[in-house]
Amino acid sequence: MLSAGPTPLVSREDWELTVTTEDGTRHYWESAAFTALPAEASTVDLHCVARWSKFGTEWEGVSPEVLLENVELGW
Repeated sequence: MLSAGPTPLVSREDWELTVTTEDGTRHYWESAAFTALPAEASTVDLHCVARWSKFGTEWEGVSPEVLLENVELGW
């Protein structure tokens, strides 16, 4: 795991994600609802402006497109 500082410990029962749009509409996912969304896996190279790289980093998670498909962002 890469981290710029301490990573807080949050239990799955307490974990949540909220997206609030510009008009104040809130979209909320608790842990079970979020993990029920379709996930995808990919391998990417990370490059930092501090001149380091991490090659072949494996990621798995919900894509922004899937997460935000029912969120009206107003862009």
